Amino acid sequence: MPRVGGKPSSGDLGPAQVFAQRMTEVRERRGWSQSEVSRRLAEAGHVIGRNRIAKLETGRTQPTIADAFALAYVFDTSPLYLLAPLEREPNVIVVGGVQPADPDEVRAWIRGEEPLLNQDPKVFTVERPAGERLTALAHLPEPLAAEIIERGAAQILKKEER
Repeated sequence: MPRVGGKPSSGDLGPAQVFAQRMTEVRERRGWSQSEVSRRLAEAGHVIGRNRIAKLETGRTQPTIADAFALAYVFDTSPLYLLAPLEREPNVIVVGGVQPADPDEVRAWIRGEEPLLNQDPKVFTVERPAGERLTALAHLPEPLAAEIIERGAAQILKKEER
């Protein structure tokens, strides 16, 4: 269940730290140098110099969304793979004032399957392409899904904005 106000522990990581670890692991597993990653990114049309690659891997620089997509592309993986830990530990500090989330929760949230950390499940469900809402409704408790179906997405969003 969502938690607010919990304090991060020393092992919890922020998004840039998680990305740095995952990026380094993938690059090393591929046997590529940082220069090789830079070269492959340039070939794909996204220029990041070797020095910035090093800063991304140490967490001194935060990746842009474009960086995350481009790196996932050249590594032949998904952005999710680079954005969330694979194991149960460490927890991820998604937002500073919110208790760190379990990696499984973070992965489900990034996939759009489950709301996270006090997010409104109705809004989370309807803020997606209409064709994906039916699948999302299956993850909700029946009364909540019935309310969304009955009221419709536009009414839910209008009410929640007030």
